[in-house]
Amino acid sequence: MSIRRRFACVVLPVLMTLALVPTVWAQDQAKTDQDGGPAQRWVDFNHYVLVAQPTLAKANAQALLSVGPQKLLDIVEASEYRSNYSSTLERAERTAGLEKVAKELAQHIEEARLARSREPARIKADIQNLGASARQRYNATERLKAAGQYAAPLLLQDLLDDQESALHPFILSAITNIGRPLVYPLATALPHLHARPMGQIATALAEIGYPQALPYVKLALENPHLDSETRAVLQGAFDKLAKIAGLPTHMSATQLFLTLGQNYYTAETRGKQIPGFDAKTDKGIVWVYSKEVGLVPVPVPASIYGDVLAMRAAHQVLTLTPGSDAALTLWLAANVRRGQRLPAGAVDPSYPSTMRPPVFYLRAAGPARQEAVLTRALDDADANLAVAAIDALADTAGSEALLHATGGTDPLLRALYYPDRRVRFKAAFVLADLHPTKSFPGADRVVPVLAEAVRAGEGKYAAVLAENQATLNTLAAAVKQLGYTPLAARTQEQLNDELRTIPGVDVIVAQLPAPAFETMMQQVASDYRLGSTPVVEVATGADQIALQAAYADKSRRPVIAGSADTPVLQSAIAEAAQRAAGAAISPEEATQYAVAALTRLGRMAVCPGIYKVAQAEPALIRDLDDSRPEVVRLAGKVLSLISGPAAQRALADAALDANRPIEQRIALLGSLAESATAEGNRLTAEQIGKLDSLVKTSQGELAVAAARAHGALAMPAADVVKIIAAGQ
Repeated sequence: MSIRRRFACVVLPVLMTLALVPTVWAQDQAKTDQDGGPAQRWVDFNHYVLVAQPTLAKANAQALLSVGPQKLLDIVEASEYRSNYSSTLERAERTAGLEKVAKELAQHIEEARLARSREPARIKADIQNLGASARQRYNATERLKAAGQYAAPLLLQDLLDDQESALHPFILSAITNIGRPLVYPLATALPHLHARPMGQIATALAEIGYPQALPYVKLALENPHLDSETRAVLQGAFDKLAKIAGLPTHMSATQLFLTLGQNYYTAETRGKQIPGFDAKTDKGIVWVYSKEVGLVPVPVPASIYGDVLAMRAAHQVLTLTPGSDAALTLWLAANVRRGQRLPAGAVDPSYPSTMRPPVFYLRAAGPARQEAVLTRALDDADANLAVAAIDALADTAGSEALLHATGGTDPLLRALYYPDRRVRFKAAFVLADLHPTKSFPGADRVVPVLAEAVRAGEGKYAAVLAENQATLNTLAAAVKQLGYTPLAARTQEQLNDELRTIPGVDVIVAQLPAPAFETMMQQVASDYRLGSTPVVEVATGADQIALQAAYADKSRRPVIAGSADTPVLQSAIAEAAQRAAGAAISPEEATQYAVAALTRLGRMAVCPGIYKVAQAEPALIRDLDDSRPEVVRLAGKVLSLISGPAAQRALADAALDANRPIEQRIALLGSLAESATAEGNRLTAEQIGKLDSLVKTSQGELAVAAARAHGALAMPAADVVKIIAAGQ
């Protein structure tokens, strides 16, 4: 056979086979990608990310998303990529086309990892592994760290088990390594433990060094039955924690629990994250301990977590010191706020079913505690809590109890100037209903606020402060464009003069140098009319940075706007107002406030006291043009009780307006008659002529009402004779 034929018969087929290898490999690989199981998909995903093949990586990632979380985690932990897959996922999230699916895959794995780390069986196994080899101990401790506070029940359970004594040193070491997440649950159990584990846990808590444990350690120390050896251990732990916290060692458990509760409440007020909050489930974990069951986690909605913890601390104080007014006020405020902030349809499993609604306890506590809750609400710029406190005062407080028992009306007086209208109006309602016989500071503001309540949704005011007149003019124009009436001033003294003309300020807008702004904030804080008013400061550059840092951790924080441009200022004012004011008043609610205010003004006019209803006369005359018939009718009744020609003439003008509905004119003619009966005829000649004409030409109920007004005004009898003679 020739060489050429031999090549054709032997070598050529081999070359052809080799040439087909890439194609066959690709087909086989495609088949593997298409038909391979989840384990292969995970391997392929990692491989294609690392070799920069995003299309192939994406296909595998999408397939893996359909795998159950726990099964996927099993695959991840068993694969060759188990030690570095996190960096691969991070790389994928930065790769175009892979960002979304890689993020979803990472969340999928993390959710499974979190769930597994909290499984009791896994935690139990990890605790047992604490006594194994150094490597196993390290891995077990890391997994227990992932479990966090959820490891506490089983760690404590094994620590209490004498049969596990060989593990105890390792458990205590793991507790200090896990650290802060275990402080709250273990501290909760501490006072209820026997001597040995009590001393061990106290020592571990001192090693962790977080002051949250202090009240619980002190509570255990105050147990008169504590043996001397355990007492010495606890005292050493307490002293160490007190030194870390900078607190004196003589503080009692009552004082420490009250401080802890106040801190929880303040943290909730300022929106700070509280230890024990589980970001993964968006729940706050409340820990409960009993000797029969051990530590039990109770998850509560995130929005009420701080209030629940504040209530529990206050309850502990009241158990130790039943007469603590501060603890009772804290418990009442936290309970009401907890009820207000509990999401619709949500349940608070920490609140016993045998407990009554929050308003029950607030009302039962009496005016002194209600005033204290109101003071706290005003200090914290919490409009909803303030309204609840005022409603309770309205139901329980008599004039003697409110005006004298607590030394004055300061909280209600402050409420008259609060930026939220509901708070202002309800405070005025309470003070009006007290019928005081002696004047008090702020009494002259009650009637103007009632007059304002008649038009609940109108009349927003902004105090504007700037040292430079041109800047002041710019700010005033800006807030006016946003629907506010500006009260412009270059000094605090000028602003005080402006404040006397209005019932309250909705927002303060300032553009001052940092030192001047801080001085203004101090002055505002001491002024009951402005103490809760939201503040916006227009600042740039270094001033902006300095002010943001200076007020970052303060309960009253201004909003720092970068410029006075309308969109920027509008956003800043909205943010500031949201911190202090409640929801917008609906039209139906506005009418309810108007009717309530007019009813009280009417009672004041019938039974004159320290309040001067005549202060509201201009507003009441304006109310005769209101679009709501009930408001017009009631405003007319109040005007009929005010002395002087202005009220009577305004009634006549409205009653004689032929463009008004007949029912409204009849009601106003009745009020005109009441005014005339009390005041005599104060009408102008033109008005008298119009009324005379109405009497002659009207029919039915309108004619009867006009005739009544005619008679009450003591019009000449000759007019009636003419009507009779004409057969009308």
